[in-house]
Amino acid sequence: CNRSPHRRDTKPLPRGVALRGGSAAAVPHYEGSAKHKTTKWTTSNPSAKTLMKKLVLTGHVPSKKNLYRRGRNGRMYLNSEVKAAIDWLIIQASSKWRGQPLEHPDIAVTFRVRDRRSDRDNKLATVMDVLQKAGVLKNDNTKRSNGTLTVLPAEIGKDEGVVIEITPRKEVVK
Repeated sequence: CNRSPHRRDTKPLPRGVALRGGSAAAVPHYEGSAKHKTTKWTTSNPSAKTLMKKLVLTGHVPSKKNLYRRGRNGRMYLNSEVKAAIDWLIIQASSKWRGQPLEHPDIAVTFRVRDRRSDRDNKLATVMDVLQKAGVLKNDNTKRSNGTLTVLPAEIGKDEGVVIEITPRKEVVK
């Protein structure tokens, strides 16, 4: 049945969305083609306030671990283009984020890239550093950020960027 006894209205839910009983946690349901998936978050308890926030950051996401260079004095540094790209991502994330820094959120990341050659592992490290510097995460280490981290399939297209879906957790992860 496509109706839920917990809903006040009795209208059927949209196609591809279902409510699951027994849990107040948000459950992702995907619909659409494999290339263009849309995510809808639903809860079985309408009084539960599970807020998923979506940050869409545009621009190139550099894999900064591969871009460090050694200077004449032996110190490692990033060139100005990489720093500018990271700073642009930090500015976008901090302007779109409202609220206190989170601990242990569930994070889903989708990279938008131009080609299939980019390194998602190192881009993910850049994204986690950006979220910390923008004030979204309290810290990106395991002690403060031990929620579920999901890297979704990359979207190949002409525009580069990253889509970050953040769901705060109610319980504490140790």
